[in-house]
Amino acid sequence: MRPLLVLLPLWVACDAARPATPPSRSAPPAAPVVMPADAALAAIADASTVDPWLVREVPAAPAPPAVPPGSTAAWKRDVAALASANARYVVGWGTVRLDGAHPIRFATLAPHGYGAERGAYVLELAPHHVVELTFYFDGRTSMFAGGDGVETPVEQVEWQVSDAVAISHDTGHHHGGESLELALRDGELVLLSYTYTDDVTDKSEQPIEHAFPRDFACRPGCPLAAIYHSYWGSQLAVSKPARSAADLVEPPPPALPDAFP
Repeated sequence: MRPLLVLLPLWVACDAARPATPPSRSAPPAAPVVMPADAALAAIADASTVDPWLVREVPAAPAPPAVPPGSTAAWKRDVAALASANARYVVGWGTVRLDGAHPIRFATLAPHGYGAERGAYVLELAPHHVVELTFYFDGRTSMFAGGDGVETPVEQVEWQVSDAVAISHDTGHHHGGESLELALRDGELVLLSYTYTDDVTDKSEQPIEHAFPRDFACRPGCPLAAIYHSYWGSQLAVSKPARSAADLVEPPPPALPDAFP
């Protein structure tokens, strides 16, 4: 038994002198590889090589508002009062997208009778930025959203939601006529086109046909409606901007040219 008693301490001592097994360590996380732009696009195109960190969802552009800001009830009230104060009546109103995207409020007003009376468009180009366009009116005038020309009680005039991107206006005469298109660019009312059909009984007259740029950044290629001089037909006049339809001041009719340009 003595040899066993001697050997046992030696075995324990040898085992204690053996170096300890180092603790296991997990591999460090791999650093993300930044790919050149072309390589990243190629990786995204190949679904089998897409790295999750490369794929990012692009947020959709916000949709244009369905209605303009402000009170439609106040707009109707002010427009109806403006029409009454100037011997006119409301034949149409609603919203229209004259800049191609955002709805703005409009109203079309017709005069009682013919002669020296003038019709009008009222447009809310932006909050607290309202203008009035007056024009010559007779039985051959074709107005935007003008209805059938029959006066109805203002509370029965339908509110229209139009996707039109321009206001088309036509004024006929015995041997020709004038037509134009109005739109909104950079916050200003502009002309997109102007056409005058000459009087075939007057050899001194010639037709006019102007097609202006129509893109959103068309200024100054598309002229401002407030300073554009038409020939004989519409006799368009534009008021100064006002904070509301109730604050508008009627623009004076333009002077007619003495001779054909």
